[in-house]
Amino acid sequence: MAIHAKRLKFTVLLPTSPGVDGGFAWPTSRKAEETQEGAIVEGIRKSRADLEQRLGHPFDETFVVGFSSGAYYASSLAVRGVLPVDGYIVLAGGASWVRGESRTSRRAPIFVGISAADPQTANHSRAFAGILSAMGWPYRAEERDATHMVDWAFMTHGIQWLRSEDGVELPQR
Repeated sequence: MAIHAKRLKFTVLLPTSPGVDGGFAWPTSRKAEETQEGAIVEGIRKSRADLEQRLGHPFDETFVVGFSSGAYYASSLAVRGVLPVDGYIVLAGGASWVRGESRTSRRAPIFVGISAADPQTANHSRAFAGILSAMGWPYRAEERDATHMVDWAFMTHGIQWLRSEDGVELPQR
C-alpha cells in the first residue's frame, strides 16, 4: 500500500484488524460488528487525528480501501454509513448481504474492483456491485482478469474515479 500511496500521492493509514483466535480478521458478521466495531472506529479516529497532527494539517479527502476480508468489512461500513469519509475502494470481496440495512443518508461513492480470476471473491464482488446499482448508490465497478491481489490498475482507477466524483481535479497524464 505504501507503493500505491507514493505513486498516487496519498497518505496511508493502515489500521490493524481485531485479533481473533489464530490471527486477525475484520468483522464480517452482525455479532462481530456489534462487539468489535466501536473499538475499530475509535482506533481509526484516533490514528487519523494523530497522523494529521504529525503532518501539521488535516486531510483534504479520506478514502477507505478494503482488500479481501477488509473488502467485506469496508463494503459493510460504506453501506451502513459508519465512517465520515469521501469514498471507498473495495477489492476482491464485497458484502452483498448488507442491502437490508442500508437506510443511511451518507452515500459515499464506492469503487468495486472485481478480480475475475479469483473464484472465491469474483461473484461476491459482482453481487455487491449489483446491490449498489439496485440501491441507486454512486458506484463504479471494474472487472479485470486479476487474481486475489491489490491490482495496480484497480488502485489507480479507483483513486482517480473517487477524486473525480469528489470534485477534485484529476492530474494530467
